Amino acid sequence: MEQRCAERSSAALVDVFHDPTDRLRTAIGDASILASRSTSAALGATVTVSTPPADAFGLAYWLKPVLTHEFWNEDGFRNLPQSPKAAMTIVDLRAGGNVRYDAAEFDALNIYIPAEVLRSLADQIGAAQVQDLRVPDPWQTFDPFVTALEPSLLYMLDQKNDVEPLAAQHLMLSLVSHLAHRYGGMHAAPAALRGALSGARLRHAMALLADDLSLHMPLSEIAQLCQLSPSYFSTAFKRATGKSPSAWLMEQRLARAKDLLCRSDESLIDIALRCGFADQSHFTRCFTRAFGSAPGAWRRQRR
Repeated sequence: MEQRCAERSSAALVDVFHDPTDRLRTAIGDASILASRSTSAALGATVTVSTPPADAFGLAYWLKPVLTHEFWNEDGFRNLPQSPKAAMTIVDLRAGGNVRYDAAEFDALNIYIPAEVLRSLADQIGAAQVQDLRVPDPWQTFDPFVTALEPSLLYMLDQKNDVEPLAAQHLMLSLVSHLAHRYGGMHAAPAALRGALSGARLRHAMALLADDLSLHMPLSEIAQLCQLSPSYFSTAFKRATGKSPSAWLMEQRLARAKDLLCRSDESLIDIALRCGFADQSHFTRCFTRAFGSAPGAWRRQRR
């Protein structure tokens, strides 16, 4: 198989996602969705389309029927059957991807979807992360939604210099959201969680709160770092965790204090200050209220 792939890759290679100068780039956060059109008229009827391994997925949508062709990547080699017009596939590019057309007429719409875009989208709607995009019938899947978007996608590619960036972004997000839902199992969070912090912002907020328990960063400063107002931050944090920021932080302080009581010989006042309590008396009151026993007595019972 390695020799066969080497023979095919010895021909001129074209990366249909990154090489075309007329591709459409749509920024979504720190990543970009790339759209391009590849044709035998432009590239030649005998050509190898190659994409190096990347943390991304590639959508290929046939604008006209294509005869049998070959596909290979790090996982192996396949002879592909004839694909009719409007058939599509999604390739996991973590193993790369190569397609060889041998004297075949072809016309394809190509969409490059970084995994970072899928992660960002899942965070925005409070959904679990998409691990894979898998069509039911590779190279032979028909999707009415994608077909309905075909004229708009082709128009954007043809008139990309005149297309409003926000319109392009909305169209691409519609496409990727559909693909993530239908082929990646992504579902929006239940209505009860809407308005909660997204996964990324929640992780950032928790890291800021717990970074140094001995410090007392004002809630307004944490909200500002999360690019939210203090009132919205507090409400959204509670919707996401079931606890207010102060209650969640108290849990972290008490959990850290219990760990130090078990594993160290530090004095109660030192533990209190390391964990962000005002003094030993404050530590004792909070600990006793939470666990029904004073810190000193709790430590002795476990030694």
